[in-house]
Amino acid sequence: LGLEDKLVVGFIGNHAAFSGLEFLLSVIEELYKHCQEVALLLVGRYDSRYRSILNHPCVVSLGSRPYT
Repeated sequence: LGLEDKLVVGFIGNHAAFSGLEFLLSVIEELYKHCQEVALLLVGRYDSRYRSILNHPCVVSLGSRPYT
């Protein structure tokens, strides 16, 4: 995943408008401006409006995972 030696912030769950993901993304982007050793790891289903953030260099998305 390329997360070795990085500060990883994880978000696990449904990435919808009510989840606070927009705020988290703004914080991570600001951190990334000052330190490229930060990463946001997303696990779960997301709304199509968030697809563009998956191209940000600090975002790693594992997408939906089956319940076990």
